[in-house]
Amino acid sequence: MTIKSIFLFAPAASADPHCGPAAYAIELAKAYAANLTLFVVNLDVTTPGRYVDPVHVGEAISAAADAADVKCVTITEHSHSIGINEVVAEHARLHDVTIAGCSVDGILSEKSMVEYLLFESGRPILIVPAEHRGPFRFNTVAIAWDNTSSAARALGDATSLIGAEKVIFLSID
Repeated sequence: MTIKSIFLFAPAASADPHCGPAAYAIELAKAYAANLTLFVVNLDVTTPGRYVDPVHVGEAISAAADAADVKCVTITEHSHSIGINEVVAEHARLHDVTIAGCSVDGILSEKSMVEYLLFESGRPILIVPAEHRGPFRFNTVAIAWDNTSSAARALGDATSLIGAEKVIFLSID
């Protein structure tokens, strides 16, 4: 499999175009000449002072992608007729790989989103810590395995990513 489309889940309050998941997504898209789709949204809309303009954050990440010659589409709005987890999973299903962070901050954290995507997207997910800097690489790859067709599909899709130094299989009973 070759990576042609990358989906980045970028919470507005924590997304940074110069490090973490956003920078990793741009580097990966450049390396594979892939298209990048940004989904920038506020996860915590109930805590005063936590609102960050998703349009502004999307523009900053898009500018960094443009500077790296990466084609980028930014999504900052979504239907509220279904939950945000379902919206993100629907977008993830349309891409070769999803990149997300692992922060536990807020009512709805990146960690809880990643947990949802692991079981509902059926696609490979790269989890990148917020402090990540430097070139992208696959040092350690964890494969979640629950013996379902979606796990088999995600593993098949991720085989091009398994050039890592260490591969860990996680089986959940």
